[in-house]
Amino acid sequence: MGSTINLDTWNKLPPDIQRLIDDLARRISIQEHCIRMRAWAGGAVAELKNQGVTFHTMSEEDRAEWMQMIPDYPAECAEEIEAQGLPGFEAAHRWVELNKESWYEWPREWAVRK
Repeated sequence: MGSTINLDTWNKLPPDIQRLIDDLARRISIQEHCIRMRAWAGGAVAELKNQGVTFHTMSEEDRAEWMQMIPDYPAECAEEIEAQGLPGFEAAHRWVELNKESWYEWPREWAVRK
């Protein structure tokens, strides 16, 4: 999904309205992506089950324990980005927030500064 606006019209809008439009467009894009991914994943799982694949689901307790064993990759990426003078942890924390808002809350904390 996308939207367009004439550049002359865009340039006539006040900065706060431009930011609002940018923010809303970004949120809509993320939500649309999540909807499409859920639909695709559901179809893929159904097809695999039709082909005889068996799926096993971890308990929430096991999943939480397993997640604690995984390195904090978002923090590692954020540190690399911060080393370039950019707001890596701010971006990583926003990623976590968007996950919570859009589709998933992780069973652990990500992007923890050391």
